[in-house]
Amino acid sequence: MSMIAIIIFTILTLVACIHIIWANGIFWPAKDEHSLVQMVIGDPNMRQMHSAKLTYFLAIAFIIAAIIALWGGNIIALPIPLWIREFSLFILAFIFGTRGLAPFMIAKQLGEKTEPFKTLDRILYAPIYLIISIGYIILLINS
Repeated sequence: MSMIAIIIFTILTLVACIHIIWANGIFWPAKDEHSLVQMVIGDPNMRQMHSAKLTYFLAIAFIIAAIIALWGGNIIALPIPLWIREFSLFILAFIFGTRGLAPFMIAKQLGEKTEPFKTLDRILYAPIYLIISIGYIILLINS
């Protein structure tokens, strides 16, 4: 289980770092802000990224989720009741699973998305979310 926890931790920490880069006004891997919006948000009505505060908040949320993976894999110990660990693993599995299934199940209800987001979401973003969800489920089952 430790390998699964480490993989989840690594992926989510990298995602958090990317969000920190964006919050600081760096548009990597796009050439400009509008291109980044089209790549990672895909809303045809948006021209700018979300606020730095929201982006930092998301980075913190990813880091917390990464730490919970380590806790779920018994790599670290936290002075918190174990039922909270199990509940957190369940909630994270649900959140990441729902996000991973969204482009395949409710894409039309979410509104039209632009390219390249639409393609990246189906071939990269959603599968990563689903893999992370499965990892949290495995950690939950073995906790």
